[in-house]
Amino acid sequence: MILKCLYIDAPDPAFLSLAAPYEAGFLDAEELRRYLNEDEYELSERFVTRALAMSDECFAIRAGDTLAAYGWYSLGAHRFSDEQMLRFAPQWVYMHHGFTHTAHRGRRLHAISMTMALAAYQARGFRGLVSLVAADNDASLKSCHRMGYRPFGTLYSFRLGHVLGLRHSKSRLLNAPIAYCTPGCRAFGFGLERTTTGTPATGEPEPLKN
Repeated sequence: MILKCLYIDAPDPAFLSLAAPYEAGFLDAEELRRYLNEDEYELSERFVTRALAMSDECFAIRAGDTLAAYGWYSLGAHRFSDEQMLRFAPQWVYMHHGFTHTAHRGRRLHAISMTMALAAYQARGFRGLVSLVAADNDASLKSCHRMGYRPFGTLYSFRLGHVLGLRHSKSRLLNAPIAYCTPGCRAFGFGLERTTTGTPATGEPEPLKN
């Protein structure tokens, strides 16, 4: 997996206005509960429970009772996979799991949601947002570029067994996750570390999607 590392620290005013009937803001656990396990929102109870346990926050745009768009934000650390934690400098907030409802796409809600969240976090004293986008996800990369994200490095994550075509090997060495961040990541304190209590990964982590 090859992921582009991006940051943004200047909200674009063009993405800070939201027309009716949309409303934006952070959702608490009680508000999130009404959207759990609904296929159209891609919010499983397992994911939300784990995110809230890590003190992640969800910033959303709603149209009445409909969840039109949302993004999740981690402060301090993010569980990248079952076996790895993503670390970053404390002045940054990590944005992940961006989502736009199919009925509300094409209205720049993805960019508006992130820009409003950026402004909200800067008001709380954070410098800006950092995020990861799959290198082959052209749509998300273009969307992030339009709203002002800039690259600062590349993160490579893989398992040696997968590279060698041995996905079902029982070797701990072949199944262990391996990560490498390019030098530009150092300025952001950006990197992956193994968890000491991790269990074998059930799948690859999900980078930012549009």
